[in-house]
Parts: sequence; C-alpha cells; structure tokens
Amino acid sequence: MVADQGILQGEAWEVLQARRSLAPDCRIWADVMVKHAVPVGSPRLEDLAQDTWHRGSADALILSGTATGAATDPAGFRTVRGVLNEAPLLVGSGLTAAQLPDVMKVADGAIVASSLKVGDRVDAGKVRELVSRRDQVLQVGVER
Repeated sequence: MVADQGILQGEAWEVLQARRSLAPDCRIWADVMVKHAVPVGSPRLEDLAQDTWHRGSADALILSGTATGAATDPAGFRTVRGVLNEAPLLVGSGLTAAQLPDVMKVADGAIVASSLKVGDRVDAGKVRELVSRRDQVLQVGVER
C-alpha cells in the first residue's frame, strides 16, 4: 500500500510468530485495505481478502473506508462475502446510527469510534442513538 507515510507492507508472518510465542489465544482482526492508503497495482478486493484470510490466518476481516470516519462501501462486503462466506466481516470506519441497519445486513460487526464523537469527546447522545438502532439490526439479520 502507498500512503503519505510511504510504502506500507503487511507483516502477517511476523504477527503470526508473535501470536504463537506471546499470546496463542489472541485473535487477529485484519484490515483488508488500509485507511489513508491505496494499493500498489490493481489488486481485486476479493483477492486481497482471500490472501488476508487464508495466507494471513486472520480470524476476522475488517473493511474500512478510505479515511478515518469515511463510510465503508457495503458493496465491498457483498464482494468479499461472495468468495469468503465463512469469514467474519467487520465495518472498520464511518458507521453511523442511520447506516447501521443497512450496513449490518452485510457485516457481522463493527468497530465504532469517530462517528460517536463531537470534537475529541464521545457524545452520549450519539452512543444512545446507535445503541437504540440495534433492535433494527437484530430484526434484519445478515444477508448470507
């Protein structure tokens, strides 16, 4: 991946070695595409996801938007789900309460942070709104 910091490359082997020696029960949630970066060449999302899942031995895959707080494209989840139905898929960025029911039709979970903040602080009202939408999520289920 290329970012404003330069070339970023995965270190799956090193991470797996560290897990094996330090924390064998630790789970690896791996972001398939890195926020704030673009891939070198033109790899397909489904190929990157399969490599991350199979060769990288990830326990869950994260799909993120292009930047912190940027929405994750639900089409990416459908693409990855088409080749890796068994992989848990997590939203890595940009999830808002309004998007929650639709996005969670294609994702298994989410990492939520910046969408709950106002400035540098977590906003209790945004947290309540997100939590209140969970019943809608439980009703729609995951499309598989």
